Amino acid sequence: MKISRIGDLNDPFELLPFNIQDKKLRAAARLTRDQIAKTRGVLCFSQNWSNPVLWSHYADKHRGIALGFEVRDRFAIPVSYEKTLTEVEIDQLASSADPSEDFGRALLATKFEDWRYENEFRIFIDLTQHESEGGLYFCYFDSDLVLTSVVLGARCTVPIEQVRKLVSQYPHKVRVRQARMAFTKFEVTEDERYREKT
Repeated sequence: MKISRIGDLNDPFELLPFNIQDKKLRAAARLTRDQIAKTRGVLCFSQNWSNPVLWSHYADKHRGIALGFEVRDRFAIPVSYEKTLTEVEIDQLASSADPSEDFGRALLATKFEDWRYENEFRIFIDLTQHESEGGLYFCYFDSDLVLTSVVLGARCTVPIEQVRKLVSQYPHKVRVRQARMAFTKFEVTEDERYREKT
């Protein structure tokens, strides 16, 4: 799975969820973000695949595929969604190489309220533990990141049987589903016509 670089994320407030009106504080906050971004990447997950906006924004307008994982709780950080920027002192930023747990969580996983539809949690990855391929970093599925499901978007043209054949070689059971638009609400749901026979 591709590890996202912090500087490449689509939210310009990543790792900057603070009121940085003060010039010195602003410089310290940006330096802290840039230092973390040099050695850390992030895997971003949503806790729910039924939101049609997620499919529109992150899955090529419903033509893509969503992967579902079982993730160890100790690695996952839930995102906190806030209406206002957090007040911070410059000494908190100065010690961010070894931040307190609360400050570290706020720094790494606070986003503006309007992102709440993502229902996101994150895993931060030490890039020094992964090899780069053409400037991109990847991590492998393992016991801490177990593939459990594949959902083909409502407009996905990849045949479901082809995907089922591919995942049959995976060491764990993987459920493969075809998505469709729900009939009675704004939601993406499973198309039961393609449900796997048990």
